[in-house]
This record gives sequence, structure tokens and C-alpha cells, in this order.
Amino acid sequence: MEENFPISSDFVRIKSATKLPTTIEPQAKIINDHLNGNTR
Repeated sequence: MEENFPISSDFVRIKSATKLPTTIEPQAKIINDHLNGNTR
């Protein structure tokens, strides 16, 4: 289903890089902030 999202490739990349469910949520939030233009 994630193929419907253009961010899926980046999310999968982060998911495979971290391999820690606890780190996925913060990373996903960072991605959302990035998409919103809130680059830190």
C-alpha cells in the first residue's frame, strides 16, 4: 500500500537503515516536517 505515497521510498530507506520501530516514528515526523518546509 505504501506505493501510493511518494515518500514511501524514503520511508523504506529510513526503515531499513534504522531497523528500529521506536526510531521510525521520530524519523517519520522529521520527514513530515521536511515536506512541510521545516528543514532543520
